[in-house]
Amino acid sequence: MLISQWMDGFVCIRFSLRQRRILSVVATWLAVASALAGSLLSGAPRPDDASRSSFYLTMRDGVRIAVDLSLPENLRPGDKIPALIRQTRYYRSFDLGWRLRFATRNWPSQRKVFVGHGYAWLDVDVRGTGASFGRWAYPWSPDEIRDGAEIVDWIVRQPWSNGRVGAIGTSYDGGSAEFLLVNRHPAVKVVAPEFTFFDAYADLAFPGGIWLQSFSTAWQTLNRALDTNYRKSFTTLMPRVVRSSYHGVRPVDGDTGRALADEAIHEHEHNLNVAAMAQAITYRDDAPWPPGLSLDAFSPFAYASGISASGAAIYFVEGWLDASLPQAALNAFETLKNPVRVVIGPWGHGSLIGGLPASRPGHSAVNPDDELLRLFDFYLKDASDRPLPAKPISYFTFGTNKWSATDRWPPADTQPLNFYLDHDRSLARERPLSSREGDSYRVDLTAATGFTSRWDLGSEVLYPDRRRADKKLLCYTSIPLEGDMEVTGSPRITLFLKSTETDGEFFAYLEDVNPRGRVSYVTEGELRGLHRAMGSNPPYAQPAPYHSFQREDGLSMQTAEISTIDFAMIPTSYVFRRGHAIRLALAGADRDHFAVLPGPPPAWTVYRDAAHASFFQLPVRLSQPQ
Repeated sequence: MLISQWMDGFVCIRFSLRQRRILSVVATWLAVASALAGSLLSGAPRPDDASRSSFYLTMRDGVRIAVDLSLPENLRPGDKIPALIRQTRYYRSFDLGWRLRFATRNWPSQRKVFVGHGYAWLDVDVRGTGASFGRWAYPWSPDEIRDGAEIVDWIVRQPWSNGRVGAIGTSYDGGSAEFLLVNRHPAVKVVAPEFTFFDAYADLAFPGGIWLQSFSTAWQTLNRALDTNYRKSFTTLMPRVVRSSYHGVRPVDGDTGRALADEAIHEHEHNLNVAAMAQAITYRDDAPWPPGLSLDAFSPFAYASGISASGAAIYFVEGWLDASLPQAALNAFETLKNPVRVVIGPWGHGSLIGGLPASRPGHSAVNPDDELLRLFDFYLKDASDRPLPAKPISYFTFGTNKWSATDRWPPADTQPLNFYLDHDRSLARERPLSSREGDSYRVDLTAATGFTSRWDLGSEVLYPDRRRADKKLLCYTSIPLEGDMEVTGSPRITLFLKSTETDGEFFAYLEDVNPRGRVSYVTEGELRGLHRAMGSNPPYAQPAPYHSFQREDGLSMQTAEISTIDFAMIPTSYVFRRGHAIRLALAGADRDHFAVLPGPPPAWTVYRDAAHASFFQLPVRLSQPQ
């Protein structure tokens, strides 16, 4: 059972829906990123055939970093094995009483699997977190990145090391794996960043330039709980039987009185408040992060040349329902010069997701960890008898519930198909011929997507029937399709509209309406009006249209003029079945996740005439799905 489900059943019944969501997300993130995680694994858990030890490594500046080392129990003197490193902000391991140790003894984990296959495994608390000393200045600071290189130096000096190292991680830990390549350490041959971003601003903190406030708030709540070892809040919410068995971060061996761990935690008191910093940002180049850094300072794309120069192989694992991160993996694939492989499945963040799409037959036909073992064996063990798949991108298609492989994105057999906004809130294939026609819409600021959406990282992703939600939105629906249609890639929307306000938030939802009227969520996109100006020199490969989100390109909307709102939606692979209709739903708010702009609700006029033909474009595969 997921930690979030345990929380819902035993703790969250006493709290509001919003509090339940925050607590559930916090708890599930611990499951995703902690040593207890490993939900990608299928089948029965492997036995924990490992010899574990825990100790401090002292860095160049005297900061002590807490490390857990797991070695195969059958390791003999003279054996040489590769090592995998997981650097985490979410505790390398927990200090559990006997009740929780018993309850979690058979939980699957990647550590168990890889140690069982002859790997050394290191769990590391990054500086300023867990039992490590120092201060967490900001995510993946230069000191934190350099620590990774020193840990690799230590690994290759060990008598059991074959001199080859890989890195792995989910979410923050995945970012650590990717940033390890910035060091260009010759021993690091392959990394696996799972469910992580490429551009901190556009992929996660400010999708479409709109502040994803729910993420910043929940992440800061989690960080604060971790940095205080749960002394001040979170443990009081746990049932007493659990609270008595949970002691926070696990001290290193020999720290029996927790004196060192407590000293380290004291140094974390003034770690960065990410929510406060995010609140001070509007543009990409705003720089409130000390000392005067923008979000690009910890975006992998800004280090693309160094990552590429490492020459290491990279294996990205993503989910179609994981915030806007599937686009991040595809952008990295197009940008980096490394040998890059991408797997995108029917998952949300960390793949802990249930939900209707992910639970359909066929979703587990590709097991990322099986692929990962093959990849690591290939690069770290010279296992040339297990060749890698020929095509570097594997992806799941909703509707057919099948996996496909391609060597380019979008697949070569896709073509753009336009749907135009038409009269009677319909969608038409033909461009309108009328003059100056449009639809009026007063933005409903109570519009929302619920607390089991793609933006609730770590929660179950489950979109209910959206008929009721769509009553608050401006919707356009096609006639029923005469045949199946597979959409694979990034849909694009172009709107021509007037607004009564000089700024606004624009959300577009692609939906599937079945013959009985049920409305299913497919994907979405968003853009803040202030960032609508088109750019021409993107800093990394990404689908058109490109928006810089920089201050110099900020552009207020003129209330007397028609503005163009043009943006790409989050990519997907989805089959609309014969007899179903396609719907485009437009909104001006998602109160559950994105910060609402101050001021009265805007009133829009969305134009759909010959001169201003608002439309959206679908990347449709020519081959018909079976």
